Amino acid sequence: MSERPSGVTLVAILTLLSSGALFMLWVMSNVLLVVGGPYGGGSIDWLYVMINYPTIPISFILLVYAFFLSIGMFKLTTKYVWYASILFWLVTLVFFSWWGYNIWRNVGLSYNEDGSSTWQLVYSWQYETIIVTLLPLAYSIGCLAYFQTQKIKDYFHL
Repeated sequence: MSERPSGVTLVAILTLLSSGALFMLWVMSNVLLVVGGPYGGGSIDWLYVMINYPTIPISFILLVYAFFLSIGMFKLTTKYVWYASILFWLVTLVFFSWWGYNIWRNVGLSYNEDGSSTWQLVYSWQYETIIVTLLPLAYSIGCLAYFQTQKIKDYFHL
């Protein structure tokens, strides 16, 4: 068995950290669902609808998958770990692209008392939104590109 490349160890650690981040997203989504929205008291806005309904099951599945995948990267060198990794990053890429699209599409949308919506640029959310939506995309693209190198394919017996 060949020695594990240091990049695989780094990717395994990043995948384990991403499972922790997905856990926080899952907890936040559940809390928002329980309290009735981000402002409490049952006020429902775009953030509540967009985050809670599709995000709860998808983030839970991804966090469990990422946790076991990171353990598999530490313990196994089979081609199935490579395939599972590629699948995880593709699903993560699609999920956070969809999630980021919904956030950016609605980041300035606010609802008036009569139910109509108006566009307002919300400056306080801009930098956090960039980090939350683009960091998982960069992580997925970087890991996908790294796992396409011949050294990594040889390590996983492809």
